[in-house]
Amino acid sequence: MLPDLLPIHPWTLLPDRIVGVDVLVWDEQAMTAIKCIDSREQVTRSSFDQIARGSGQKCYIENRNQSQYRRYLSESLESSEQPSAVPPLLRFTLLFESIRFQLLDGLGTCSLSKWVQCAYDATHQFFEKSNGMERLGKEIVSTFRKDGGFATHAFNAGVYAYLIAKEMGLSTLDQRECLTSGFLHDTGKLQLDPDYADQIEVPDGYMVVDSRQEQLAHCTAGFVFLSKIPSITRTPLLACYQHHEYVNGMGFPVGLEGPDIPLTSKVCALANRWDGLLCDRKGRPGLSRIAAWKQLSSESGTLWDKELVSCLERLLNRPSRNY
Repeated sequence: MLPDLLPIHPWTLLPDRIVGVDVLVWDEQAMTAIKCIDSREQVTRSSFDQIARGSGQKCYIENRNQSQYRRYLSESLESSEQPSAVPPLLRFTLLFESIRFQLLDGLGTCSLSKWVQCAYDATHQFFEKSNGMERLGKEIVSTFRKDGGFATHAFNAGVYAYLIAKEMGLSTLDQRECLTSGFLHDTGKLQLDPDYADQIEVPDGYMVVDSRQEQLAHCTAGFVFLSKIPSITRTPLLACYQHHEYVNGMGFPVGLEGPDIPLTSKVCALANRWDGLLCDRKGRPGLSRIAAWKQLSSESGTLWDKELVSCLERLLNRPSRNY
């Protein structure tokens, strides 16, 4: 994929709307992006159906058109809140795409404190607008992107952590903290400028498949970074440090065993692993849901808490309920 292309979710391209920017799909055979929707044309029902079914969630816009697309996204999200304006699944896709961009904005400030504040603000927006999301059942997974960028993985891990916490029956406060924990869990992969205490650098492109040494380093670095932020709460701080601890005691950075790992940290660890299997990474395409679940199931009880894995399984197999 060319660096000047920005992934977008095809389900944000609502029928009978003008997106205002050219929408592209990636042609693997030609190894180039080709236009599928013209900036001046309305999205037809047939083109929406074709893109949603056939693109594998690999739609793009040019980076230079990001502001126009975001304006379209904001207007579509506002109008989708009217009764029966769009199906609930598409409304939540618009909401999630909007929050992902909010996280990108936080990273774009190149400020650690603003990135952390952005994560808490995004949590607030999510809880304010996501009422009824659980009725989507297993279809909610279709609203997640798989492009493997830093903000995409942070968002996905956060929402999975929230869903698992909700399924577990944890308190609303713990659900919020799990969401924020997912947003912030990889903060240690950001680079702090030694000359400017609050300045960060964001990894370019897709995240890489880290070595164990690199994973160990980012857990510790993230804890140190977040410890400097007065507004940080305990759950995201610990989850950032402990999201690679395993229930069998063979994880890191400490090697805590199951009973010694806070439940919310175990939730974040599982959410991180699940989305990590599904998302594309540099040098490794994401797994299919079937292959990812086979891998995760083989790790249940050794790396991940069995009860939490069962919660995730229920989420991934629950049919949607009519509104």
